[in-house]
Amino acid sequence: MAAGNGNNHNQTAEEQWSSLPNDLLSTVYARFASPRDRLRFAAVCTSWRAVALTCPPRPVLPWLMLDPRGGDKTKRVYSPEDGMVLPRIPLPIEAADGRFVGGYEGGWVVSSDFPLGIVNLFSGTEVVYSSEQRRIIRTRAQESTGSLLVMRKVIFSAAPTSGGCIIAAITDRHGDLALSRAGCPEGRWTTRGFHAEERLTDIAFCNRELYGLMRYRNCLVKFEIGVDEQGAPVLTTVHRLAIQNSPAAYSGGDG
Repeated sequence: MAAGNGNNHNQTAEEQWSSLPNDLLSTVYARFASPRDRLRFAAVCTSWRAVALTCPPRPVLPWLMLDPRGGDKTKRVYSPEDGMVLPRIPLPIEAADGRFVGGYEGGWVVSSDFPLGIVNLFSGTEVVYSSEQRRIIRTRAQESTGSLLVMRKVIFSAAPTSGGCIIAAITDRHGDLALSRAGCPEGRWTTRGFHAEERLTDIAFCNRELYGLMRYRNCLVKFEIGVDEQGAPVLTTVHRLAIQNSPAAYSGGDG
């Protein structure tokens, strides 16, 4: 015991911090929700960085971009975990001057300006898509040329770089739903239109299932997605889901 205590006293402060047990470091690291704090943890020393690499990532709240429509070369973002506005982030040239309509964890953003661009704010990596995927053309049976649609919101079922990723978008034409698949060299969009009173107002993926909110009475729906003869994702069925209203929503009346 005496020899061990002597060795500890001979260690420098840096060596003592570096020799902390891995299970203790893992417990400390797991308590950090902020990406900034996790980066600081990994930057302490080699042993702390090794622990950070072995710990599974913790779900965190997404950063909020404060000026998605601005034409600046840098963007301001708010980190809910840190409770502060972070220093301006310089944009890759592929994303500069664009209007952002979607994103995915890890720094991925979608610029709706033609042509469609999907780029990582941190690495500058751009997802390469086919020429057909960089724009959405909606063609009706009675039309020969089709019409170009503008994307209002774009979401992903998985990371944009994964082959199994489904891309879903709400367009400016009565909230049409557009679908495409990432990682397909010959990929294209398929669209599904709705009546004006059934305009699609919002969409979200949950456990790789696609859900939507319709304008009419805020109807919640679940979309079933299949594939067509060319392997492109296509909407096959729309299920209306029952929503249980909270009694608190009707607290305005007497009795």
